[in-house]
Amino acid sequence: MKGWGSVLSGRGRDVWGDGARAWLDSSVSDARPLDILVEASRDDGDALGGLYVTARDWAHEDPARAATRDSLLRRIDRAQGFEADESTTEGSQEMQR
Repeated sequence: MKGWGSVLSGRGRDVWGDGARAWLDSSVSDARPLDILVEASRDDGDALGGLYVTARDWAHEDPARAATRDSLLRRIDRAQGFEADESTTEGSQEMQR
């Protein structure tokens, strides 16, 4: 994770975006790359935001990727201390701290 942390920290998506997209591709069948990306950027809000924007754009290219994007968002939320309220519906999830 240290390697991704150094790449993500203080660098723009133009530097790490292609690599992150390749990891998103591999995470369709194995969620561990998502965990690694989020853990590597856990203390960097800009990197977490950049990861989400990258995943959003990546998923826009193929609707079948939406579940992976959503899984990344849940991991980002947890890394920031937010958890989805299980009693709400998917379209109107409330976030609680």
